[in-house]
Amino acid sequence: MAMQAQAWRTFSRPRGDPGRCCASASSTHGTSQTLCRPRVKVCGVTTPEDARMAAEAGADYVGMICWRGSKRDVKEKAKEVADAAKRGGSIPVCVFVDGTAQDIVATCEEAGVEYAQLHGEEARRALPDIPTKIKVIYAISADEAGNVVTPLPSQVVDEYNRAKAAVQKAQNPVTTAYDWMSGGRRTVEWLLIDGVRAGSGETFGWDKLKVPKGCSRKGWMLAGGLGPDNVGVAVATLHPDGVDAATGVSDQSGVCKDESKVRAFVQAVERTAAAPQ
Repeated sequence: MAMQAQAWRTFSRPRGDPGRCCASASSTHGTSQTLCRPRVKVCGVTTPEDARMAAEAGADYVGMICWRGSKRDVKEKAKEVADAAKRGGSIPVCVFVDGTAQDIVATCEEAGVEYAQLHGEEARRALPDIPTKIKVIYAISADEAGNVVTPLPSQVVDEYNRAKAAVQKAQNPVTTAYDWMSGGRRTVEWLLIDGVRAGSGETFGWDKLKVPKGCSRKGWMLAGGLGPDNVGVAVATLHPDGVDAATGVSDQSGVCKDESKVRAFVQAVERTAAAPQ
């Protein structure tokens, strides 16, 4: 039953990093219902000030690019930005395009960050060797037809296992048997779906998107050209478990975040989540 004259407050961040933020709502009939909204991730944050602002505006995750090829690269000051995000109540995420598992873990540990987003081919290939103490957001790309064009986590791990098995067989073809059950890591926290040109701020064919099932523990996030003006439509259409914005909440420089856009983005997600279904 749809609620009328909803009286709800700001969505709170529950402890334990669950999939969605929730708030209580009451109707004119005195009944109450729990409203949940998708998680919000503000990515490409470059300063402690922007990290704190995004967190206080309601961002659940604050993404920091750790790749020298990006104008938003903050690898050398990731800890400072991450600490500001945490003080504001958000979870910081180090975003990688390349690097070995060892590099990714070292950067996260130096920054005091528990989450790594694998957003490039080389970074994704590192998944099997990343220890489970690092929680993973695994990014994939979808084309204009809504088809996923990036290997899924299970496919990356299967290829990893086949390669290791081939090496072991070559070393000792008679006695070596590869243990497929204890192969590389398969578990990721989130699947993030972006366009083919990740980080470009361009949208893709949302209405045609075919979301892979059963690939992550917490669900999936939508990225790719999201901003205050279209995130509500995206949430209402696709019902993602999370949404991710970078360029869409940036100022004209494309580097610094625009506070009014960040707040409008979060509010648009909350309005859509609170609307009668």
